[in-house]
Amino acid sequence: MSRTVNRGLPCVWLCAALSLPAWAYIDAVTVIPETPVMGSDTLIRVEGGLPDPCWSLRCYTVDVSGTAIAIKAHAEFTGDACMPVIVPYAFVAYVGRLDAGTYTLDVSDQWDSRTVKFDVVRRPSNVPGDANGDGKLDIADAVRILGYLFSQGAPPPCPNLADVNNDTKLDISDAISLLAHLFAHGPPPAAPVRCASAYDCLGLAWPVFCMGHWDCVCGECRMTCEMTSCGDGYCDVDNGETRDNCADCKDSSCRPVCLFIGTRSEGWYDVCGDAADAPTLISYAFCAGCLPECRACGSKGEGWYDTCSGEIIKWTDCDCACE
Repeated sequence: MSRTVNRGLPCVWLCAALSLPAWAYIDAVTVIPETPVMGSDTLIRVEGGLPDPCWSLRCYTVDVSGTAIAIKAHAEFTGDACMPVIVPYAFVAYVGRLDAGTYTLDVSDQWDSRTVKFDVVRRPSNVPGDANGDGKLDIADAVRILGYLFSQGAPPPCPNLADVNNDTKLDISDAISLLAHLFAHGPPPAAPVRCASAYDCLGLAWPVFCMGHWDCVCGECRMTCEMTSCGDGYCDVDNGETRDNCADCKDSSCRPVCLFIGTRSEGWYDVCGDAADAPTLISYAFCAGCLPECRACGSKGEGWYDTCSGEIIKWTDCDCACE
């Protein structure tokens, strides 16, 4: 799959006709977050320098094709004669939600280029009954349980998920229950799961005074204190950052979150605003299983929309992918 995202005004390329200084450059390329998780938003921050004040950055393009990503910064010549003073520029490009794998990122402008490789890691499994942690429910999970119990095999990475019948023990009855579900129309695994991803933990109160983020590990919400995790200037809601635990979120344009599912308070909430008590209600809605999507780019109707109902959640500049 290949897609191209264009930002800003039409670009003008004049460098071929001009003699340009050799010291225009791309200074830094930063992947945000440093190790992206499959299915979460991935952004790239680019910092560079233009040859002189006669040049200005007009737009950038993003092209994703398989595991190859190309970002191009386009500059425009806007004057006749300028002092030879480097003019710094910076932008953050949204590249989307990537599958697990190793990616090659090429960043370029009219004078310089950089190549960076980074990994997108697979999201840990939180599937009840997934004894081998591969994100699937099949006979291999029963084999993993039996191998651990009777052949000195490796233990399941998440023992609570392997407790298929939810009797707080890991024994042969769990393998039997799983096989019955797979091949004899038995009930699904009853292993308790509180979350499927860090996104599901955002409604919880942050219990300690530190910066960090929520993780969903083995179906349980866990907090991770990491003083540097919130220093990238981006509020990563998918990976468990809110304004309670991450200072970046205070100034971020935030994607709404569906919280309090199954209660009278179910609806869309802002977890990144400036209000004293998080989260802040945007609107009540039956939003379980729905996602917010940025639509109507560049128009008065731009904002977050409910993918299930198609209705507006919140009008705002949400920086979606404009042609």
